[in-house]
Amino acid sequence: MAKAVQGTLMEAHSARGIAASLTEEGGRLRLVWAEGRLEVDAARARVSDPIAGVPRRLTLPDGQVFLAPDSRVLTALLRAGGMATPGRLIAWAEVFRFRIGLILGGLLVFLVMGLRWGVPLATDAAASLVPLPLERMLGEQSLMVFDQSVAEPTTLSAARRARLTAGFRSLLRAAGLPEDIDLAFRSMPQFGPNALALPGGPVVLTDELARLTENDDEIIAVLAHEVAHLKERHSLRRVTRALGLSVVITLMMGDMGGIVEEAAGVPVLLLDHAYSRDFEREADDGGVALLRKTGRDPALLGAMLARLAKTCGRSCAETTWFSTHPGMTERLERLP
Repeated sequence: MAKAVQGTLMEAHSARGIAASLTEEGGRLRLVWAEGRLEVDAARARVSDPIAGVPRRLTLPDGQVFLAPDSRVLTALLRAGGMATPGRLIAWAEVFRFRIGLILGGLLVFLVMGLRWGVPLATDAAASLVPLPLERMLGEQSLMVFDQSVAEPTTLSAARRARLTAGFRSLLRAAGLPEDIDLAFRSMPQFGPNALALPGGPVVLTDELARLTENDDEIIAVLAHEVAHLKERHSLRRVTRALGLSVVITLMMGDMGGIVEEAAGVPVLLLDHAYSRDFEREADDGGVALLRKTGRDPALLGAMLARLAKTCGRSCAETTWFSTHPGMTERLERLP
């Protein structure tokens, strides 16, 4: 015989209840209370679905209702009597809803962490496998797209271009990068003062940035920052993070047609999306180290940033070297 279930017997169509116990024997349910007893065929009774925290309702043929707070004991008793117990799936969900919530919450946290840290780590690892010649080809194709769409020929003097190029070459040597990486001079009025390291090179320097100062050392300080981006392959990593692993696979497979197709979207991506703060910190630190290594004052980079901050005005809301490099206040505080 199953264990007796203690509960409350409610009269039909009444709120009056009395304490009663329920047992089962031979397929019959036996209710006993202080003033009497009742036996019914278990098959003629109806039981409510089990819901956590809610008493089970056993409705008898005469309309009386037995409320049982201990759902598990009642379920065992009804099964012993051969009575079906509906809602087992609902009962499982209710009993384990807290655990289900924890599992779903854990999956959500795992998904968010994967998107925030896992994807960048995976794409960075994949980008490191891309051969440098293919990375440089992507940069050259990107420059071609610039020239066909937004870039115009430079108007800087040949003498100034020569001075800046010589300083750029010294930075490449100090960084251990190939000296045949080009410094490309372009006029890009719609994008304002800008310098941009394309994947693998070249580095694009706009006339609008060069005209902000006559001090070439300040411009070279900006170029030191961009060379640090080149050394850490930030542009390639930024593109692979944005476009996913498809561009990495394209580069690794050496699909030249695919590279050209991917390159068509890279310039807009590089102009319209800022580097991450981590990339910026690395490039700032690397740029300062290159300035020191080449015998230049590391404070030049901070001085150029401060100059940009004073002169850009409303253009800071547009795409400029200032606006595409986030956390400017923090950067100025960190720089020498």
